[in-house]
Amino acid sequence: MEYSWIIQTFILITIVTYVQCREKGRWEDWGQYSSCSRTCGGGVQHRNRRCIRGRSHMNGMCVGPGVEYSSCNTQPCPADAKDFRSDQCSRYSQVKVNGRKYSWLPHTASSTECVLKCQASENPELVKEFSRRVIDGTNCDGVDSFGICVAGVCQQVGCDRVIGSFMKEDKCRVCGGDGSTCKTMSEIFDQKNLKVGLHKVVTIPIGSTNIVVRELRNSLSYLVVKNGAGKFYINGLSKSTNDNSENNIAGTTIRYVKKPDRRDEPETLSALGPLNETLQVDLMIQDGNPGIQYEYSVQRSLVHHAENPKLRYTWINGIWTRCSKTCGQGLQIRAVSCIDRQSGVSVSNDLCDIRLKPDGRQVCRQQDCPEDRIGYSWVLGHWGECSSDCGIGEQTQLAYCQEKGTMGKAVYTDDDLCLRYVGPKPDYKRACEGDISCPHWTSGPWLECSVTCGFGRQTRQVFCQEDPPNSQEEPKQRPHELCAHESRPTRQRLCTRSPCSDGSNRNYLEFEESGEIIAHCSATLYGCCSDGKTRAENWKKTNCGQNKGNSDIR
Repeated sequence: MEYSWIIQTFILITIVTYVQCREKGRWEDWGQYSSCSRTCGGGVQHRNRRCIRGRSHMNGMCVGPGVEYSSCNTQPCPADAKDFRSDQCSRYSQVKVNGRKYSWLPHTASSTECVLKCQASENPELVKEFSRRVIDGTNCDGVDSFGICVAGVCQQVGCDRVIGSFMKEDKCRVCGGDGSTCKTMSEIFDQKNLKVGLHKVVTIPIGSTNIVVRELRNSLSYLVVKNGAGKFYINGLSKSTNDNSENNIAGTTIRYVKKPDRRDEPETLSALGPLNETLQVDLMIQDGNPGIQYEYSVQRSLVHHAENPKLRYTWINGIWTRCSKTCGQGLQIRAVSCIDRQSGVSVSNDLCDIRLKPDGRQVCRQQDCPEDRIGYSWVLGHWGECSSDCGIGEQTQLAYCQEKGTMGKAVYTDDDLCLRYVGPKPDYKRACEGDISCPHWTSGPWLECSVTCGFGRQTRQVFCQEDPPNSQEEPKQRPHELCAHESRPTRQRLCTRSPCSDGSNRNYLEFEESGEIIAHCSATLYGCCSDGKTRAENWKKTNCGQNKGNSDIR
């Protein structure tokens, strides 16, 4: 700390010594420190001393600075805290400029980074200088360095934002870290013989830091950045981002540099991070793959090992039913199914490890039954039919009313007696799967592109198909109305070829699927709701309570 103090004094001598201290005399003692300029995030406090004039003292000159600065309140600000420079601009929102009030946002340039310049949100071309100095402690960070404004000058500081500190971040942006908690990924995407169009290079996960993506040689191909939902951030299907720009994306600033006329400076993306969402970097091939080198780092605590593919399918079970007997020994059962963990869909039991299958039934024992007990009880029977012939449905367990006579003999009797003396009939249900395969969509191969250069389209045939119970038989084509319309595969897609020499076919095609299916609800998989018009979306008809009166479906 002592060493740090000496350094900070030396740095600030260049600001104040020759302005205030070339007077004849001697120094008084240092005064008290001022209050801290910030409550968090690295503020600045200062203290002064006065040079008293005297004829014989030090040849009539005071040597050293008259102002001394120190860091204070260096703890990080809360995540929801307002930016310090933004807060200073917002204080002028009640001041009229050119006869009206504006909402002011920070406007910075490298030459005036410690001047308080603000930009009107209602008119971005209106920039106003409100003060020659921002408040001490305001950040003036560069893309690759840390800095704070002190007395109107941007001073380089450590990552701890302490004046005079040389502390650095490691690749995972841990201040003072040694990289031991960091994992760095570095690869080269050099796949050859790629067609003209968009090709994935790398997915950069959330939390990544110190990201660098660059071409190995300059080319007409260009880099594209988008998020997991496919939203383009930098470039897209056409070159749309300004060269040499800084883009606020995914919680960080991504610097994009491309100089087509400089072969020694290939296209580059760089960002400090960390990312607050996953990004995907693609390459739009125009004249071949120039080779893309990428590197990023991520905290080891954020890296999870991929699961063993053999564990993709697993057993799940429902809860136990109530005991089948109210006294003595009975039976409890529960549903046990094999599911695909990726889709959550029930699959064939053969895909799960039979050795790990949970029990589906167990014996239960209630209180002992009196030998001479006379009364009525519900007795659970077999399971009824599945509510769906194909796919997942529901089964209900049948229940019968039983009467036990004085000699201990039990006979089945009318349900009304149990309803009167015992209560409502038990209602146990479980999931079930139909005996036949549900119709599903399938598609044929894509046909050739409709053009020989530029942008065109490809088409293919789409069928509604029912698989036979016997694998030796051929699948059957079914009416399209029996397959779920919302999951129907696309019948056409964009295709790209080399640019046309005459400039034709250069516009990106946008088109909608044609051939909409319009059918009455009675011809669909789950039939109609009670109004006879609305299509049921599942066998439970859960959507039927919100009918909108549509006579047709689309």
